Amino acid sequence: MSASYRFSFAKILLAANFFFWLLFAINFALSSEPFELHEKQWEEHSPAYVFWGHAFYVKQYANFVMRTTKLAQKPSFYAGVPFNLIFSRRGIAVDKLYRGISVGGYYLIVVSLISFLQWYVVGLILDRFRLTVQKRNTTTSD
Repeated sequence: MSASYRFSFAKILLAANFFFWLLFAINFALSSEPFELHEKQWEEHSPAYVFWGHAFYVKQYANFVMRTTKLAQKPSFYAGVPFNLIFSRRGIAVDKLYRGISVGGYYLIVVSLISFLQWYVVGLILDRFRLTVQKRNTTTSD
């Protein structure tokens, strides 16, 4: 087996995506604030994502890691929108926690899972393109 067959964009992008979400989780842990369910004050905003007593508020969207996540995973965020629509139609409020996680938190989990499919497909396309170019180069050099 040659080295070119072991090299795979799909595997590299999946590994990179794993480390990306690991970095996101570390950033979340460091940037999140303690959260406890309470009656909202006048015009108080709900946190975007809540995980087991830790919340990521809207003001933290300016965070470099969050901005990068929104950009790099944009297709996955769009693909996860039906998840939010389903729960919104069922009247499940953003301010409620389900097993310690907000609806926004579950949306983020869905987005992270979809992102693995997103980057796997991108990797497969790149691998297919690379094989096509290699075949052309092999046939033209003969």
